[in-house]
Amino acid sequence: MLFSEAQELLNDTGNRAIVLSGRGTPGAVLIAPSLVGRVLCSTFNCAKGTANGWINELAIRRGKTDPVFNNFGGEERIWFAPEGGPFGLMFGRKESKFENYCVQPGMSTVEYQVSDECSVSVLLEADFALQSAAGTVFNIHVQRRISAFESCPYAMEIRGRMEIVGFQTENTVTNTGAEWERTGGTVALWCLGQFLEHPHLCVIVPVYPVANPEASPATVDEYFKDFCIGGNFPSNRRVDYGKFVLLKADGAVRGKVGIKRDRATGRLGSYNPDDHHLIIVDHDFYPGLDYAAGYWRQYDDPFDGDALSVYIDGPEQVGGSLGVSYELETMSPALFLGPNQSFIYRNRTFHLRSDDASVVEQVCRQSLGVPLDQLEEFTRCAN
Repeated sequence: MLFSEAQELLNDTGNRAIVLSGRGTPGAVLIAPSLVGRVLCSTFNCAKGTANGWINELAIRRGKTDPVFNNFGGEERIWFAPEGGPFGLMFGRKESKFENYCVQPGMSTVEYQVSDECSVSVLLEADFALQSAAGTVFNIHVQRRISAFESCPYAMEIRGRMEIVGFQTENTVTNTGAEWERTGGTVALWCLGQFLEHPHLCVIVPVYPVANPEASPATVDEYFKDFCIGGNFPSNRRVDYGKFVLLKADGAVRGKVGIKRDRATGRLGSYNPDDHHLIIVDHDFYPGLDYAAGYWRQYDDPFDGDALSVYIDGPEQVGGSLGVSYELETMSPALFLGPNQSFIYRNRTFHLRSDDASVVEQVCRQSLGVPLDQLEEFTRCAN
């Protein structure tokens, strides 16, 4: 889908379209306040470029009619963790199983109001309540400042021509109700970006090396209990190189992995070798704080969760239809806020592309610690 077509889609369906652009840059970012305040897509060229994110055109045209989850797609939507478990937000007071899954209105249907805007940024606001599996009610006010970047820190001192577009969301969460305490569980901000899968695409997970990886694995592969084939992320579709993990994102198999705070570096990436398109997502990371755990299974500590995660769509059973998108996801720490207390959390998304693979090589090595030849080899190898 072209960026201009995405803009027309919003207008045709009665959803306001806000376009942000860094000064003097051809790139642009498309915001949909009425669709839960999401960044719908970005583009390298607003005049004739394609939309970088995955957009669910059918869901947008249908409107907010799905009682389970209105998945409109988009490069960044704002949710709240934990998903499952004793304090989960997605299963009511039932077991964390797919048939019980239901996204609450504050993450599926709420419309954000525009309170300030200019050519490079917009401020969105919303009020809503969420209830956990433990019965705790969280009254929340969100301010969401979305800004288009004019440059990219990962491209500094890079020699050669490169197309760049990026944006930041600065998300301020205020507790407008009673205190959020450990005994009743709490929430965390969760930013999810959806991007198109591709036959040769791979996800890059930089990790800190440890002396005993068996005691502290790079990724949590047993995330879903019954939502992917076999229950674990397939071992033949991931490779752990010590300082980074590569995952296939071709849509052939569904799976999810998490990255806990002791192994996380604060960033994720993906790479498509066919057009040398590199995506880097980073966030405000606090490795010394607790992170909410929301796995769809039994676990011991509800505050020993992931700082980052990756979801790759695919069939529910062998021989099923392929997936279309994958998600790069970041989380804030667990938020233990008193009445009227606030927390600010920032998430950033960058797209970088070049006709010259050697230019992308520089970024991959310097920012993700991955040699491009290793990426190319992994993306082309058989499953």
